[in-house]
Amino acid sequence: MDQHKSVIVPKYQNICMATSNVVLKYPKMSGVGAVSVKEKTKIIIKNALKYISGVKKDRFNWSNAHMIIGLQNAYEYNKDPSVIDVIEKYYDHWHHFGSKINVIDNVMNGYSLLYLYDIKNKSSYLKMINKMISYIDNSPKDKLNSLPYRMRCPDIYIDSLGMICPFLCKYSSIFNKPQYSELAIDQILSFHEYGFDKKSGLPYHGYYFGKSEKYGIIGWVCAIGWIMISFSDSREYISIDNIRQDQLVELFTNLSNTMIQYQKGNGAFSWQITVVGRPDDISVTCMITYSILKGIKLNVLPQLFMSNVNRATYYLLSGTSDDGFVNNCSAEREGFSRYPQRYGWYPWGQGYTLALLSNILITEDVSA
Repeated sequence: MDQHKSVIVPKYQNICMATSNVVLKYPKMSGVGAVSVKEKTKIIIKNALKYISGVKKDRFNWSNAHMIIGLQNAYEYNKDPSVIDVIEKYYDHWHHFGSKINVIDNVMNGYSLLYLYDIKNKSSYLKMINKMISYIDNSPKDKLNSLPYRMRCPDIYIDSLGMICPFLCKYSSIFNKPQYSELAIDQILSFHEYGFDKKSGLPYHGYYFGKSEKYGIIGWVCAIGWIMISFSDSREYISIDNIRQDQLVELFTNLSNTMIQYQKGNGAFSWQITVVGRPDDISVTCMITYSILKGIKLNVLPQLFMSNVNRATYYLLSGTSDDGFVNNCSAEREGFSRYPQRYGWYPWGQGYTLALLSNILITEDVSA
C-alpha cells in the first residue's frame, strides 16, 4: 500500500493544483500548457464563432463540472482549505452571473453544489439547487419519463444519465423527496431497455423511443462511462428498500465484468472496444476505473477488481505531465457517430483522474 501511495502522491498534488488553476478559466485556454497549439487554436476559433453568433461561453458546462467533481473528491481526501476555496469561488462566480441553466449539461454541477451546500449552508447555493430542480421539473419528458438531451429534439443521449442522475439521487436523499431518485432510476433503466444492443450488452450513444431507433455506435466507451457513473455516484443515495435496486446493481455489475475483458495490458481502455486497434483514451479510462472503484467501495463489486483499478491507475499516471495535466484524452463528441480522433488535454480526463486518485488514496488511508 505505502509503495503504491508513494507512486501516486507526487503527481497527484500537481494534478490537484493544475485542476484548481484551470477550472475557473476553461474554456479560456491561456495558462493551459498541456494543450497543443493546434488544439488551442481550434478551441479559440470555436469560442470566437460563438461570440460572433451571440452565443456566450459557458464556464459552467459539464466539462467544468467534471473538474469540480474531481476537486470535491480531492477535498474529501486532503481537506485542503485552498481546494474548497476554489470550489466555493466557482459557484459564487456562477451565482454572480445569474446561475443560468441553459441546457441539461449545467445540471451536472448540482452534484458538487449539494456537497458544498452541506459544508457552507449558503442560501444562495440552495437557490441555485432549486433552480436546477425546477429546470428538471419543467423539462419535456417522453412516455418513459426520460429527459431528451435538448428541448428541441426528442432524442435521449446517454450523456444525460451521468449529468443528472447522481444529482437527482443525492438531492432526493438530502431533502427526502424520493420522486427524484425514482426519476433518476427511470433514466437509467429506460436507457438499458431501449438504448442497448441486446447481443453485446453494450449501449449505443442514444435512442428515440417514439421511433424505436438507436443512434451512434456500439462500444463507444464514453457512453459506457456515462452510464456507469450514473450508477456509481447515485447508488449510496438510493434507498436499500427500493424495489428497482437489484436491476441497477445487475446492470452495473454486468457492464463492469464486460469492461475488464476489454482492458489492455497497459491498463488502458480504447475509445471504442468493439474494434481491435483503436487508440487508448485516458478520458474513458478514468471514467470507467473511477466507477469500478466506487463499485468496490459500495460492496457492489468484489475486491478482485482492484487489480484492474491499479493497472489503469499506472496508465493514467504515465499520461500525466510533470505539471499535472492529464493528456491523451479524446476530443469532445460532436453528435451521434461523430467522434473526432484528436487527442490531448481535456477537462473530462483531468476531473475524473483526480477523482479516481483521491478515492484510491482515501481507501489506502482507511485500510492502513
